[in-house]
Amino acid sequence: MFLDDETKWRQLAKWIIGIVASCILIFLGVRYISDIAGAALWLLDLMRPFLIGLIIALVLNVPLDFFEKRVLAMHPAPGKERLRRSLAILFSVLLVLGIFIGAAVLVMPELVNAIVMFAAAIIDFLDQMATLESSMDFSQIPFGEYLAQIDINWTELGVPAMSAFYSLLREATEKRERRMKE
Repeated sequence: MFLDDETKWRQLAKWIIGIVASCILIFLGVRYISDIAGAALWLLDLMRPFLIGLIIALVLNVPLDFFEKRVLAMHPAPGKERLRRSLAILFSVLLVLGIFIGAAVLVMPELVNAIVMFAAAIIDFLDQMATLESSMDFSQIPFGEYLAQIDINWTELGVPAMSAFYSLLREATEKRERRMKE
């Protein structure tokens, strides 16, 4: 017979127990998904400072090694190993901050331009929708009589959205001007 050997019986028993245990774990996981998600978020909040510190350490380690082993090792000073490490840390922090600030200075104007272009595209889209709705014959399409009953004023729809967008943009510009004056 197929299952006459005791090792095959044990393998089958282990496989069945594994399947049953997996099914039970999946059932409990689905049933208590909100509790599991809450525990995972709590754990993530607890670990966030450690994760941020780890990321900062990993980002700063690359330029730190370069400055410590390549740049500052060219001018060895006996008994000044701690000073060399401190200078390498200072140069690494300045380099990384300079890269982030430089990227922000280069990206911000383009981001503002993209947002303004997006707002203009939304206004253009709403105008096109108003034109399409006024020129379309709904009786020719399925459920057209129901679609004709829907009355959307596309021009008025864009006004609150654009005014909120422009007020947000104005507030951001005013904040930036206040920071520049200080």
